[in-house]
Amino acid sequence: MEEDNKEPMDSMEAQPVVEQPVETKTETVIPTEKVEEPKAQVKETKSKFNWKPYAYTAAAIVALVLVYFLFFNNPTPTGSVVSDIAGTGTSDLTSAETVKLDFYVMSQCPYGTQVEDGIYPVLQKIGNNVDFNLNFISTDLGNGEFKSLHGEPETKGNIVQLCAAKYNPDKYMDMIICQNKDARSIPDNWETCATGLDVAKIKSCYEGDEGRELLSENVKLAEAVKASGSPTIFLNDMPYQGGRSETDFLRAICNEFTDKPEACSSIPAPVKVPVVILNDKRCGECDTTQLLGQLKGLFPGMDVKFAEYTTEDGKKLYEDLSLSSLPAVLFGSEIEKSEGYTQVQSYLQPVGDYLSLNIGAAWDPNKEICDNDIDDNKDGNVDCDDSSCANDISCMEKKDIPEVEVFVMSHCPYGTQTEKGILPVMELLGKKADIKIKFVSYAMHGETELDEQLLQHCIQEEQNDKWLSYLKCFLKDGKSDVCLKEVDIDTTKSAECVKATDKEFKVKELFADKATWQGGRFPQFNIHKVENDLYGIRGSPGLALNGVAIDSFGRDPATLLDIVCKGFKEEPSECSETLTSDAPAPGFGFDAVASANTADAGCGA
Repeated sequence: MEEDNKEPMDSMEAQPVVEQPVETKTETVIPTEKVEEPKAQVKETKSKFNWKPYAYTAAAIVALVLVYFLFFNNPTPTGSVVSDIAGTGTSDLTSAETVKLDFYVMSQCPYGTQVEDGIYPVLQKIGNNVDFNLNFISTDLGNGEFKSLHGEPETKGNIVQLCAAKYNPDKYMDMIICQNKDARSIPDNWETCATGLDVAKIKSCYEGDEGRELLSENVKLAEAVKASGSPTIFLNDMPYQGGRSETDFLRAICNEFTDKPEACSSIPAPVKVPVVILNDKRCGECDTTQLLGQLKGLFPGMDVKFAEYTTEDGKKLYEDLSLSSLPAVLFGSEIEKSEGYTQVQSYLQPVGDYLSLNIGAAWDPNKEICDNDIDDNKDGNVDCDDSSCANDISCMEKKDIPEVEVFVMSHCPYGTQTEKGILPVMELLGKKADIKIKFVSYAMHGETELDEQLLQHCIQEEQNDKWLSYLKCFLKDGKSDVCLKEVDIDTTKSAECVKATDKEFKVKELFADKATWQGGRFPQFNIHKVENDLYGIRGSPGLALNGVAIDSFGRDPATLLDIVCKGFKEEPSECSETLTSDAPAPGFGFDAVASANTADAGCGA
């Protein structure tokens, strides 16, 4: 799992397809890129103990194809594509209503350019009825400096497009659509594409302080709505997860009107797409609600029927199709005629009269369920007496003081998300549970991460009474220098510990020798390598309870408390306390909650 997208068929870096500068999962339904670093992948859900419903994919499927087609297979532009956008040209004036549409993108993200290209003809048709706002995702480092997922060219692309929007609000999209035809050349192709725009004013803005000031103000809008994946879209202030074609956008916008513009009458009826969801009510991790919501955006004519495995008809369907896991998403052949077909085509495989969507399902309905007092696989052994349950959390050794190991990378946004989720549990249970933060055996966020992890290890081991206060402070904004002073850490003592630990585990020595880096990309961090190897930890976050690895888990305090309390011989009264079921947002800061597309996202190689 490499960081770069929740959005995992992956941001979809994860929900729909999006680019997310951070890590993302590999199982979403619409591609996106996220902000923060390399690529992210989601761990396979193999565990019998999954505390969150699957976040299946149905659009990230197209990530690789889209990246190639959108980013590398377009001809170089020669000028403005069309003359006018919202507010001019042939835009419909037959309705007095206005629909608000907000895009949060990165100027070089292929998924961002995809939705810009999709909305452009819609704005030409009904732009006067759409309050369209194009905003950018980046990290403001201060003093006019920014960190963008695709580097300085993207930062400059964001700036020049903001300048064009300011000085030519009725025509700036002409320039952007033209630039998108050769996104690799952004920002250098802006003048070629600025036909009919005020080039002098745009250039002055772009090359001066004004442009960077515009971007500094603009990225605050993305931060305010926690838009870290490109594209993130809001329609009338509600998250949009539908398709990205002209027809998809037009249909979605038209559905928001009471008095519809005339152009809405020309939308073709969606193709009726029958689909059967075969599931098993015994599976606590097989909730397909989120998946169906995403698929509905791709196939608005979807006609869903449900089949239950535990019934005679359900078992017969499972056996007739020679399925091996559930849930199964079974489309009729009509899907081949629908607009969204190309986005999922490579994830479909024929099974009988159906086309089965590969969603990474892992539930074996014939296996032994380890906590239901039934001999499910008919081998004469019930629950924990069955050898297949040996490594199931339901059958693990219970302890007076549960031992909880949380594995993270200190600067992985999904690691910090999990730490923010476990903090209330640590505070609530205190010494009744032994909850330790440990580190993945390689780092993805540079030397800064190595230094921070050495420091955190030493504070946790030698100044444990100040550990939670330090961690909580660090998770606010990642400023360890501030936290050392605020929490009154004995820096002399911590420095001695860091030096000794570094020497013992050769952290800096291994960092300096790139020949030792994992995959040639990521330096080793071996303080907890034994535990990483024992539990098969592949990325951040990871979790183990009483010596048993938890392969998939929720990041909200309520779920994490529930997990920890499963490890007690006798649950204390604190296990009956109610903690929030809202998962913290990835990254630093405590103000926001997570969107659904980060449920299983992580940083990993």
